[in-house]
Amino acid sequence: MLRIRNISNQFQKRTLRALYAQTQATPYAATLHASLRNTDGSFRAPLSSDTLPLARSANAFTLQGGLVPGQVVAKSAGESVVVHNGVAGVKAFGLLANFVGGTLDELGDENQVGVLAWSRQRLGTPSACI
Repeated sequence: MLRIRNISNQFQKRTLRALYAQTQATPYAATLHASLRNTDGSFRAPLSSDTLPLARSANAFTLQGGLVPGQVVAKSAGESVVVHNGVAGVKAFGLLANFVGGTLDELGDENQVGVLAWSRQRLGTPSACI
């Protein structure tokens, strides 16, 4: 359920609905990588100038100033995840399950995110999600 902070967002829906999540996906609790937070704890979207933990050639997609459910994430050190940079050599870990940052933020000051983790064979197949 979305935590609506602005009445104009009351009809906002998730950008991803997992159809076969009960049999093909595993929910995974992870934390956001420290590079996605400013020093004051507020959200910071991945920029094209970032080099750590993943080098980027473009800014990450954002909606209303934040990350959206369904974005591919890669596992970083420990239990932290970071938005995938699109490079073929970096292994995708799963799909982000929460709105992070911006006006649709579901986390607030918390750093725990949900990740829908599919096996490598199932990630990206049309039957897994719409």
